[in-house]
Amino acid sequence: MGLIESTIAVMSLCFNRIVTWGCCAIVLIGIMGSMLLFVVYGITMGYHQAQNELVEFAYDLPLTAALSLPLYALLRQKLQRHLSQVLHQATSVSDMVYSNPSLLEVYSSMVDNMAQNGNRVIDMILINMRRTLLQTCREVLELPSVHATFMNKIGSISFVGRFETEPGWLKNLATINRINDVSVTKPDPMKTSFRVTLKIKDLQIGYEEYRIRAMGVSCGGRLAASFADCTLHLALSVGLLHWEPYAQLDDLRLHHLQSMDLHVTGLGPLSGMCPLVSAWARGAGAAHAAPALLAQLTHELHTALTELPLWDLLHGKQ
Repeated sequence: MGLIESTIAVMSLCFNRIVTWGCCAIVLIGIMGSMLLFVVYGITMGYHQAQNELVEFAYDLPLTAALSLPLYALLRQKLQRHLSQVLHQATSVSDMVYSNPSLLEVYSSMVDNMAQNGNRVIDMILINMRRTLLQTCREVLELPSVHATFMNKIGSISFVGRFETEPGWLKNLATINRINDVSVTKPDPMKTSFRVTLKIKDLQIGYEEYRIRAMGVSCGGRLAASFADCTLHLALSVGLLHWEPYAQLDDLRLHHLQSMDLHVTGLGPLSGMCPLVSAWARGAGAAHAAPALLAQLTHELHTALTELPLWDLLHGKQ
């Protein structure tokens, strides 16, 4: 009996302690929850109160003082973003200038002034081209070698021969100049087009060594040809786009490559081949010299246009 009563007493004591500890824990949890709720409420109310105070303070400030706050930086950023968007959406300077008649009149007068001086504009470009060709030693270009197999007939005898050369040259590009007045048109109030005919005074091609083999006979020597009529058509445009002046090459075309004067040495016993040599030289001029000439002049024109003082030309300072 004593053991049973002792066990019941111990269990009753443990149960009472557990219940007591549980009640204390519940009370502590309730106190901590209340404290946390009060903290959150205080922070929220303090934030809203601070916002109201800042708004009232801003309303009470004068305009200059209010703009000195970070609001000034925000307004400036918004304005810059809006302006950049407007400028980006404008497709050409005309879209922006047409809304202001005074600006349109100013830019139109600038373009008119440049149109009246078309010869001077083209002359400046050609001077830059000639100077660059001479300074960079690009006035003389290399041409590929020529190889041709031919059949010819002398009397009743037909024979097959071969004509070949070493790599040749093309020179005198720096003698380019205009031969007439510049034709000026204005397809757009902000754009001026120039057209002119150019001529290379003494275009020459040559091969320091050539060889002909035919009928068991061979000969060799030097071959050179000059073209007295080498004319080109040039078209370019100058104008304003997005408030900036520009100059672009519209067209460069070889019009004539004629009036060839041929000088050949060393034909000897094959002097009857002179007409064929002349035909090969003319073919080399059309197949090799003309593309090389146009490619080099196009490159030099692009370079000269980038160096053109467009603002000075528009304002008539050149």
